[in-house]
Amino acid sequence: MPPKAHKEKKGVRPLLYPQKGAGPFSGRAFAYVAAMGLALLVTLGIFAMVPWMIGPPPSASDLERMSSVQLRDLRPPEPEPEPEPPMPPEEKPPEPDVPMEQIMQRPLPEVPQMESIPFTPDLSLSAVAGPAIAPPPPAGPMTFEAGEVDVAPRTMVQTPPVYPFRARRMGIEGWVRVRFLVGTDGVPRNIYVLEADPEGVFEDAVIQAISNWRFEAAVMEGRRVAAWVVTPVRFQLGGNS
Repeated sequence: MPPKAHKEKKGVRPLLYPQKGAGPFSGRAFAYVAAMGLALLVTLGIFAMVPWMIGPPPSASDLERMSSVQLRDLRPPEPEPEPEPPMPPEEKPPEPDVPMEQIMQRPLPEVPQMESIPFTPDLSLSAVAGPAIAPPPPAGPMTFEAGEVDVAPRTMVQTPPVYPFRARRMGIEGWVRVRFLVGTDGVPRNIYVLEADPEGVFEDAVIQAISNWRFEAAVMEGRRVAAWVVTPVRFQLGGNS
């Protein structure tokens, strides 16, 4: 005979023997509780290991050493020494400017004085003879001084120089000493001024006049030779000019 089922009172839930699959220890609830417990254990383990991972707190000496290191590191770096400026290049002194007058002036050779030549042009401006000066080294046919030849050059055509108008108007008198070469054909060449007083007044007139003179060539040992002639030409007012 089957046992009789217990009769349950309406409104009263049994405490010790719950129905199957409906109590707090069902499978899903148990898994949840187990997971929570495992998570709690892991969390406690991590908190227990934190002091070991962090290490002991720094001592006072460590803090002082760290502070000194930080202070030393915060000091500004020493400035690098500035490089010495390069020495300026030595400037060469400027070369002195040579005046154009010195460049354009024709240098006159220094020649020894010699005896006066017998040549004396018969001019209305009363030319006078002066001492002879040795010529520069010959650059062609052999030349002689008027005092070295047997017969000195003789004047054939003498054109008196023109008295400069400005000098005449201002009443200026003076003289010019010239030197020139009388060739074998009797034509004067290489005319240049040795000295003049006053300078820059009568030189051009004398050179132009002598270029038109004609001579009988000098004679040396029976043949015509070229000879140098030096003569001064004087300008005086009141004469035929």
